[in-house]
Amino acid sequence: MKISIFANGTERYGGSRICDAISTRLSLQLGDHGSAIESIELYMVASSKAGVLTDEVTDNWGKLPRKHFNRKKKRVKGHFLYQAFAEVDEDVEDVSLNNVNRAIPEVIQALEYLQAAVKPSDDFDYDAFMDDVSTILKPKFRSKKEIQDETDAHYARLDAETTQELRDAPIDLSCKIHTFAVDVEKEVSRQYTTDRTTFVNQFTCISDWFEVLLRNVYRGAVQQLLIKLTPDIEQPDLLAAVLTWPFQFETFQQREGVEKKRMIADTMREALTWFAHTTDQDPQPIDAAYQEIKANDFFRKGRLKNSVASPNGKLVARLEFEHELEGVELFVVFTKPRSNKGLGRASMGMCPYRPWLLGNLHKYASWKRSHFHLDVPPSADWSASVNATKVIKEAE
Repeated sequence: MKISIFANGTERYGGSRICDAISTRLSLQLGDHGSAIESIELYMVASSKAGVLTDEVTDNWGKLPRKHFNRKKKRVKGHFLYQAFAEVDEDVEDVSLNNVNRAIPEVIQALEYLQAAVKPSDDFDYDAFMDDVSTILKPKFRSKKEIQDETDAHYARLDAETTQELRDAPIDLSCKIHTFAVDVEKEVSRQYTTDRTTFVNQFTCISDWFEVLLRNVYRGAVQQLLIKLTPDIEQPDLLAAVLTWPFQFETFQQREGVEKKRMIADTMREALTWFAHTTDQDPQPIDAAYQEIKANDFFRKGRLKNSVASPNGKLVARLEFEHELEGVELFVVFTKPRSNKGLGRASMGMCPYRPWLLGNLHKYASWKRSHFHLDVPPSADWSASVNATKVIKEAE
């Protein structure tokens, strides 16, 4: 179960700083209470004064509270008037423990309100869910270190989620594998490198590109392939969903820039092609993916699907990326609503790559007057801000 809590206002939109620790603890500890709901999103609408429903809030956010259950996406959403905090309280970067603990009853009340959206025919035990919520949130947050530890644990689980699923669900190789995603476990011997994180980030620059290009090619049963790189073997080995493949880390470290990318791409093509032949699948899409990557000089860039509108609705921030060995450089392009014409474009800097990052960036975006912010969670340890007015003026 994933719980997300946002704080909206007349001049801001984005994740709640006050409630972030609460949503993290819930997402980390909630049990399984049925298949009908996989995620819950709470939108706490803040006014200029805590608990006061002003005309401006109503004009921007409509009737409050309200709820919606998208059964196809297994997602429940609710919008509420922030009772305990005003909009200015969410702008404080160093949130106090007192404020975090003060928000707990309001989050519980919001989750209780959403129960009315669930029908008896839905496969979800909401009463048991609420009992679980109450038990998890009963202990107050005692320190900033406790919050940081829970946050680190939550995002470490996100990073490892795909790999763990593979380990827990080996496949039957007597059947054809019609769908596979590419995940890579990097076994780096200390004699070749001491910086495992750097190698992980560099390899995903290309390996994730293969995954995107092949995602809709091999359709059928949901299966995934884990490629395990090691310098200690001469021949590949396939056991269940784990393909162990030889990789010379010493050679890799001696290369630079595009040559490192080429070595990664060559390794991915060779490993996936071998896997396709071994499991009686068509290897042509793999070669096509390689040729596309090569045609782009091993340089991956793109536009993210979701954009973020300013509170007054006059501007839209569209995020773009360039995935390099060092990480992901993010760019913001400002446009008018329903327009593709850019009014201005600016770099937001280099962000460490995480598997969940590009698909979720819009959730960490917010506006404060003319400033557009990205506050990526602690496991990426990164934030940036751009003045939209200045960017647009400089582009004129």
